[in-house]
Amino acid sequence: MSDEKETLRRVTDGLFHLRKGLAPFVEARMKQRHGDRWHHYASRATGAAITDALDAYGLVKTMLDNWRDVFDEAFARNDKHKARNFASMALDARNAASHLSIPLADDEALRYLDAMHQLLRLVKAPDEHVRALKQLYDQQRHSGTAPAAPSAPPTALDLPSVNVAPKALRPWIEVALPHPDVIANRFQQAEFAADLFAVDAGNASEAYATPHSFFGITFLT
Repeated sequence: MSDEKETLRRVTDGLFHLRKGLAPFVEARMKQRHGDRWHHYASRATGAAITDALDAYGLVKTMLDNWRDVFDEAFARNDKHKARNFASMALDARNAASHLSIPLADDEALRYLDAMHQLLRLVKAPDEHVRALKQLYDQQRHSGTAPAAPSAPPTALDLPSVNVAPKALRPWIEVALPHPDVIANRFQQAEFAADLFAVDAGNASEAYATPHSFFGITFLT
């Protein structure tokens, strides 16, 4: 497991880049719908003034509260559900970091960082913030997983006797971290079967649209 302070720092840094990357998108969509008084329709944390710039909470909450009227149409049909799920998880990340009562678990932080990164990708946020969140996600994913230094092969004297209980195995999720889509529970069973008709028609999902991505998810099988 990674250091608790480092895990929390990555999530709070991620929220910073989420705010920077999401603000232009939210402001543009809200202004298009409500004009210069769009601030009056935005969501804010308790105690925040209408004239205050939206923080991470305000940006994501504004998206969720105005989804049907303002933000749903901003995404392609195949991305609408994903974008809303990412926004909801980003809100969970902000609440978890702001009202921390128990240490933030590594897998929770990984889900939060992935959701924030994917949301910025979908809204086409400035590349510097997309890259920064991807870097934080990669750091969290690889934290605490450095391989141990190789040791000499065991000798007969090193082997446990029959009366010594064997050492417990590490949980599999610590040894082989699942794909982010599996962790975030955002895959469909049908996605495991390639729809070659959709590929031929040019309507395939991103995972099957190019030889490189197709090979990347299927070569093991």
